[in-house]
Amino acid sequence: MELQPIVYVTDMTASTAWYGALLDAEPAMASEHWTTFDCDGATLALHLSDEAATPGSVELSLVAAAPLEAAHGRVSDATEIIEQPFGRSFTVTDPDGTVIQVNEH
Repeated sequence: MELQPIVYVTDMTASTAWYGALLDAEPAMASEHWTTFDCDGATLALHLSDEAATPGSVELSLVAAAPLEAAHGRVSDATEIIEQPFGRSFTVTDPDGTVIQVNEH
């Protein structure tokens, strides 16, 4: 799986410029709602905040290399697989309460 932390931001233009300067990199993909930077085997994603996400929060996301059902079947407390605009996903909570989103693009 590919590691993909997601940072929720309030101003995509300002955040893209800030992270671009920090990483000394151009975005791999950019839009007004979603921007990604390639980071040596991982992807840093910026997501425009909405009512469901707190600005400044970070979510751990994993992008499955195999069909999502394989990862889903390995954990007992996973939510139902749902359809998203980008593909399919489910969430699971680790033993310390960290919510992790597992995606299939």
